[in-house]
Amino acid sequence: MTKVFAVSPQHLPAVWPKASEQIERANNISETGFTMDDLREKIADGRNQLWVIDNGAASAITSVVSYPQHKCVKVTYLGGDNMKDWFVPFVEKIEEFGRSQGCKFIETAGRKGWERMCKPLGAKLEFIVLRKAL
Repeated sequence: MTKVFAVSPQHLPAVWPKASEQIERANNISETGFTMDDLREKIADGRNQLWVIDNGAASAITSVVSYPQHKCVKVTYLGGDNMKDWFVPFVEKIEEFGRSQGCKFIETAGRKGWERMCKPLGAKLEFIVLRKAL
C-alpha cells in the first residue's frame, strides 16, 4: 500500500537530503527561477508543503494558491522512481489535502507528457506555457 504523507516544517531537516535529490531532478528540467535553498525556505516557513511518497521513493512540493474567486492546490514539483506504482494514490492524497484547505481545483504545470498521466484521473489540458529566453 502506497503511503503519502506531508512533512511538518520541524521534520524538514531529517527528510530534506533525500527529498531534495528527487526535487532537484525536476527543478533542473527547465529554469524555474527557484534554487533548492529557495524551495527549502518556502517549505520551512509554511508557504509550501513537502510530501514524501513510499518512504522516500518519491517527493513532491505543493502550494495552496488563493485567487480572488477560489483557491487551488498546485503540485509544483514531483520527482522519484517507479511513478506508475504510486502516482494515483499520491494524487488522491493531494486532492484530499486540497479539499481540506477549501480548494476548488488541483493543478500543475509541466511538460506535455504529464497530460498522459493525468488525463485518466479526470484532468484536462487547459493551457500551455511557452517560453523564450531574452
